[in-house]
Amino acid sequence: MELQANIHDTAAVISISSDILGTPADSKEFEKNVQQMLGKGIKKLILDLAKVKRINSTGLAILITGFHLLANSGGALSLANLNDFVKGALTITKLDHVFQYYSSIDEALNA
Repeated sequence: MELQANIHDTAAVISISSDILGTPADSKEFEKNVQQMLGKGIKKLILDLAKVKRINSTGLAILITGFHLLANSGGALSLANLNDFVKGALTITKLDHVFQYYSSIDEALNA
């Protein structure tokens, strides 16, 4: 998994590149990045998943962890640029009712 963070005013966009999101190393790296953003006072985090081909149960747990970290700090996590596989995984697990997701970064930033 590769992460690239860009800060836009009061929000941060973390772009994730991975064939399969959900290794144990992914979890630690992602949580570290979220904590760094919170340390900088960023309360709105958008995950750009355009370069994530697939997600497994650990990957879903990573998203849930990020959601809780931000929610417990008074912030929000949203998702952008999901492919059909990732959307399907969220739908099957009913997590599509938990996460806000958008078709583009601009749409997520303006929400």
